[in-house]
Amino acid sequence: MSLQPKPHLSFEDWLEGERAALEGRSEYIGGEVFAMTGGSAAHNAIVMNVGGQLWTQMQGRPCQVYANDMKVRVGAANAGTYRVRVIRRVALESKASALATHFQG
Repeated sequence: MSLQPKPHLSFEDWLEGERAALEGRSEYIGGEVFAMTGGSAAHNAIVMNVGGQLWTQMQGRPCQVYANDMKVRVGAANAGTYRVRVIRRVALESKASALATHFQG
């Protein structure tokens, strides 16, 4: 019995497919694509509580807290994923620029 080769996608091909998708989300890890499930009520409650705490802790610091549904590219891991929370450190004078140049998707 022979093993079927796994399809290998480039990051750019995955991102194009994600942008075109009307429903569902997937993660890209090392050329493979994995379907993601929706969150439960308990998961969403935890996300909101953690987000509120992070937002409070980051006040007055050169950081921004982003909610879920933000695509993040992790170059060192050759991955593209949706993170539950993202904290990004930015220079205060370049916040508007950072918002314009973060990973779009």
